[in-house]
Amino acid sequence: MLSLSDQYAAATTDAQRSVFLAAGQVMLTFYNGTAFDMSYVFGGVVLLIISAVMLRSNIFSKVTAYVGILMGMLMLVPPTVGTIGLLLSLISLVPTAIWLILVARRLFQLG
Repeated sequence: MLSLSDQYAAATTDAQRSVFLAAGQVMLTFYNGTAFDMSYVFGGVVLLIISAVMLRSNIFSKVTAYVGILMGMLMLVPPTVGTIGLLLSLISLVPTAIWLILVARRLFQLG
C-alpha cells in the first residue's frame, strides 16, 4: 500500500492516479475478503495440528508445543473481524516470534 501511495503521489495525470487508486482498492478488497480470512483461520488450524503432534513427540519440547497451541488459538480469529480480531492478531505476534525461535533452535540442534 505504501508503494502504491508513493506512486499515486508521483503520478502526473488523472489516468495514472486512477490506475493506482484502483490498485489500492483491489489490495484492500483482498485484505478484507473471504480468501484472506479463510487462509488466516486455516493457518491457525494447521498450527494447532502441528503443535498437537509436537506435544506427542520427543523431538520438540512441551514449551514449544504449548506456545504453538497458544499461537494457533489466537489465529482462529482473523484480524478483519473487528477490533478484537485486530487485537488478537497483534497479540499472536508474541508467541509467533517465540515459537519460531524455539523451533529454529531445535532444528539447528538436530542438524
